[in-house]
Amino acid sequence: WQMERGYDATTDTFDLSDTFTYITPYLKNSDYTVGNLETVFAGKGNGSADTFHGYSCFPAFNAPESFAWDIKSAGVDLLGTANNHSIDSYVKGVYTSLDYIDATGLEHVGTARTLEEQQEQTIIDVEGIKVGFVSYTYGLNGNVLPSDSSFAVNTLDNYSEEKISKMCTEIAKLKSSGADIVVAILHLGTEYSTVPDSYQKDVINKAVNSGADIIYGSHPHVVQPMEIKKVKDDTKGERTAVVFYSLGNFVSSQVYKDGVMKDIGLIADIDIMKDNSGTYITGVRAAPVYTYWNSEVIGVVPVIEA
Repeated sequence: WQMERGYDATTDTFDLSDTFTYITPYLKNSDYTVGNLETVFAGKGNGSADTFHGYSCFPAFNAPESFAWDIKSAGVDLLGTANNHSIDSYVKGVYTSLDYIDATGLEHVGTARTLEEQQEQTIIDVEGIKVGFVSYTYGLNGNVLPSDSSFAVNTLDNYSEEKISKMCTEIAKLKSSGADIVVAILHLGTEYSTVPDSYQKDVINKAVNSGADIIYGSHPHVVQPMEIKKVKDDTKGERTAVVFYSLGNFVSSQVYKDGVMKDIGLIADIDIMKDNSGTYITGVRAAPVYTYWNSEVIGVVPVIEA
C-alpha cells in the first residue's frame, strides 16, 4: 500500500518522502537518530519476489532503493539492519542493501558483506561522546544463513546461549575500546504482545549487565513498557540503563485491528552528558506517533501535536 501511493507511472519511479513530512523535525532535532530498517533494498527485479513493479511486500520484503534516500533526508543517521526480514531477498539482498545504504551516507549495524566487516566495531562520535552500537535479531523467520555467509546477519539463532554470549562479548568489547555509551538495537520478543516475554527479559538483562546502556527493542509491532535499570558497574559503582522493550511500529502498512494497536509507536529520546567524572544518561522522553492513511500517502504524525 505504501509503494502504490509512492509510485509514479510516468517515470516508473517511487517517492516515499512524504511519509515523514510531519515527523522530520522530531528526527532532525536530535544530535543522532537511529532506527530499525525492517526491509531490504535488493534492487529492482532482484528480490525473492516481484509483486509491484520489480519490488515486493509481505511476506518477503524488497523496498524501492530510493526509500533509503528518503530515510536519510528525514533525519535518520544510523539503521539497525538485523531483524527477521534481513534475508527476505536472500544473502545477496543483504549485500545490495548495504551498498545502497552506504551510497546515502547512512551508517548501519547488524548485517555485513564480509566477515571482516561483521567484526568491525561501530563507534560514532556524537558531539564528543563516543557511542557504540550493536544490532541483533532473535532469528530469520526459520531461514538459515548459508555456512559460507554466516557473518551476514547478527542473529541469536532463536536465543542460542552461544550467540547471546557472543553478543554480550561484543558489547563488553565496545566499552573496553572506548565507547562511553553502548546502544543495543534488539529485534526480539512476541509479536503483538504488550508485555515483554521471558526471552526478551533474559537477553536484555544479559546485554545490560555486559555494558549496554540503552536498549531499543523492536519486533512485537506494538508498544511495550520501558524500564530504567540501576546496574552495578566496576568503574562507576552504579550506572543507569534505559530499556525500551518495544517501540512499536513507526511507519508500516499495519493497522489497528481487534484491539491491537499496530499503528502506534514511540520516538524515544535519550539525553547523555559527559564531564570529567564520566558519561551519564540525564533524561528520557518518549513521543507517541501514529501511522495515518489517505489516498496519497501512508505517513507518520506526532500524536500530541496532532
